[in-house]
Order: sequence, then C-alpha cells, then structure tokens
Amino acid sequence: MGSTLDVRHHFADLGEVLMHYVTAGRGPPVVLLHGWPQTWWEWRHVIPALAEGYSVIAPDLRGLGDSSRPLGGYDKRTIANDIWLLVAERLGHRSFFLVGHDWGGPTAFALAAAHPQAVRRLVILTWSFPALAATFRKVASAGITSST
Repeated sequence: MGSTLDVRHHFADLGEVLMHYVTAGRGPPVVLLHGWPQTWWEWRHVIPALAEGYSVIAPDLRGLGDSSRPLGGYDKRTIANDIWLLVAERLGHRSFFLVGHDWGGPTAFALAAAHPQAVRRLVILTWSFPALAATFRKVASAGITSST
C-alpha cells in the first residue's frame, strides 16, 4: 500500500468561489470531502492508498483551507453545488465515487440527492442521517446503497 503523499495543487474559479483542490493517482474518480474545520489535508493518510487505483480529488470546501471565503453560501446545497461544478463541469467527470466526513457528509448527501445518476457510490463517515426520508428514498432508488 502506498504511503508517499504525491499530490498536485489546483485552483478552479467557480464564479462565487475560487476552489483549491488536490489531485492524485489515475483511474475512476473518487471525491473526498473533508469535515469542519479541516481541509483536504485531513485525507493525507488515505490519498496514497486510494491513488493506487483511483483519480483522487480532494477539495478545500468553500471558506476553508486555500479556497476563497465568500460572505455567504455556507449551506450544504450551495457547497454541494460547488463540488458539482468542480467535478462535473470543470473536470468533466460524468460519474464518481463520493466520500464525506463530518460536514462533508451532509454536503455529499446533498450532492448525491441532486445528481444521483453521477454518484457511483456514497460513503459518509461520522455523520448522522437527517430525518429526510423522501430524499433518502430518491438517493436509494438511484442505486446508491450502503453496506456494512
């Protein structure tokens, strides 16, 4: 398993926010969304192993790390849209694996609910699902499942 952190730093102008993100590896894309108040650096121990078989994309969410700090837009849907613009519009990925930790969890959930056709698998770490049964059914009906 890899242990050397070899990432490339990038910036994407998404209109409202200038988003910093790192990439590593080659293969199907996997997007890693950090918690609050962390940055992409939270994933530094995971990225080398994932980069052996995946194209890893780890952004700094709006207002954190090296991404810009606009005055507003800190709700999960807006941040999820930031990620969608980065991954689908700027980087051109039609589908991807999505992982969210802490505040990245509801952001990942919102992104999967808005674009279920694009999220191949959704993993949420250390976050409780909200009582959003209709949204969860929409995501589940799109084939996004959980396993233990």
